[in-house]
Amino acid sequence: EQGIVFDAPGTDTDRHRQAGADTVLLVAPDQVTMVGNRTDKSLVELAHLYCADVDIVIGEGFKGAAGVPKIEVRRETDQPLLCRQVTGVVAMATNLAFPEEPGLALFRLDQGREIAEFIEGYFHLKRLVID
Repeated sequence: EQGIVFDAPGTDTDRHRQAGADTVLLVAPDQVTMVGNRTDKSLVELAHLYCADVDIVIGEGFKGAAGVPKIEVRRETDQPLLCRQVTGVVAMATNLAFPEEPGLALFRLDQGREIAEFIEGYFHLKRLVID
């Protein structure tokens, strides 16, 4: 069956979660969804465990992840710059005016294609077709 809503009230996945299952995995023709309890694994460990068959993993959060290149997405001016707080920031996407940060690639938030091309080049990935 396609279009299954994971964890909808009354579904098997919902009943398993309510019963206290540590991890619930739904496999359907159009999706694979897994929900588990919080883990103490690092981003790199999670990527190796769950994403071993992909070329690149883009994670949200994980600001303190060591050895992981980061792109700072900036929408507000009231927070300190992430690139001045953690290691690994290689680019920034923002519509705000900031002085150039040495060594950072700078993008506007609407430059999705350019950001994708930067990521391809940074990780030496073969050219992807983006439409």
